[in-house]
Amino acid sequence: MHEKGVYDEILDRNQTELIGGLLLIAGLLTRPAAFAVTINMLVATVVTLPRGFLMVAAYPFSLMIGALVVQLAGPMAYSLDSLLLPGEVIRELRERSTR
Repeated sequence: MHEKGVYDEILDRNQTELIGGLLLIAGLLTRPAAFAVTINMLVATVVTLPRGFLMVAAYPFSLMIGALVVQLAGPMAYSLDSLLLPGEVIRELRERSTR
């Protein structure tokens, strides 16, 4: 087994963005995917912040805020989560999040 290098870490980040983004588009595993994308974009914002917020860091920051909103809102009516999970489970999850 080899040690993880820089290219392996870049590949891991790209896979998180790709798979998390596809899951968010489909609305499948919405909250875990949004959590992964939020953390990934937080790291991207912190890494690019020294180069200037308005020039570079604003884009990953806006994606992080969008993923955070999706994470807090949860799956909506037109998501695969709402089709696959029974209505009672969705209602219970929404009630827990509003408490």
